[in-house]
Amino acid sequence: MATKTFYKVFEDSSVGPLGTEIRTDPIVPNGKVILLRKIGGCDPGIGDNIDSLWIVQWGSGGSWESVRVGSGCTEFQIETTFVGDGVKRFRFVRQNKSLVAKSIVLWAEALLYDAP
Repeated sequence: MATKTFYKVFEDSSVGPLGTEIRTDPIVPNGKVILLRKIGGCDPGIGDNIDSLWIVQWGSGGSWESVRVGSGCTEFQIETTFVGDGVKRFRFVRQNKSLVAKSIVLWAEALLYDAP
């Protein structure tokens, strides 16, 4: 039976005014598959009625495809597979649209296993 590795991503820190924080995960090796189970995010708000964005992307270099974009507080069941090619990876983007620093939370759960 193939080995499966469970991964959790959790980012919970302050993002500066009008700032962007990007976390880039390791490249998915050729012959591996990632089942992206769920992703979510939360902008707890600071009373300024400006929602920040959280974005999960798949790609490499200058070519990134957004898997999901969210604002406010929500979670999505994804259940989508991505096949590693030795170049592509996930990246997690948190964008603060406010004029003051705020905490923006982003999370994901995935399963890594050998391609059938």
